[in-house]
Amino acid sequence: MRRYLLVFTPLVALLFVISINSIVAASEQEEAFPNTLPPASTVEEQVKWKDQFKDWAEKKGHVKHFAGEKTKGSAITIAGRSVKLPGDAFVKAYVVDDERLELSEETATNLPFYAIQRGNSTIMIAEHTGVVVNLVLDEADKKPFEFLKGDVKGYLKGVAKDE
Repeated sequence: MRRYLLVFTPLVALLFVISINSIVAASEQEEAFPNTLPPASTVEEQVKWKDQFKDWAEKKGHVKHFAGEKTKGSAITIAGRSVKLPGDAFVKAYVVDDERLELSEETATNLPFYAIQRGNSTIMIAEHTGVVVNLVLDEADKKPFEFLKGDVKGYLKGVAKDE
């Protein structure tokens, strides 16, 4: 009898631990968005369901905005560092491909890059290298990209410097 206890007790304990882990993992699963859309739904019902799904996904944090007004105040990565955008600056575009842009070879080698707008000024800065590939400054904007000062690692030839 003692021999059976010595052999089976560790097995029972192992099964108990596995069961507890399975229960914990199952309880931590996120609730999925309910698919209440009937197969024969109208276009209006489909649009309404899509809007509800979009709202749900944004509230749950499943949607990441890479460009647009919703990026104001968000964090982006430049040259391996996290950079927080000011509340009045946003990523106007996140350029990952030059197929239709006809960029110079030097600019294309710095893809992907962010086009960040603040006021009427825009800076295009490479995500991985921190190199400024283009800069358009409006005189009315006083030092619009001061927040990037430590993250700018250089400028492509011919690009004005933000000084």
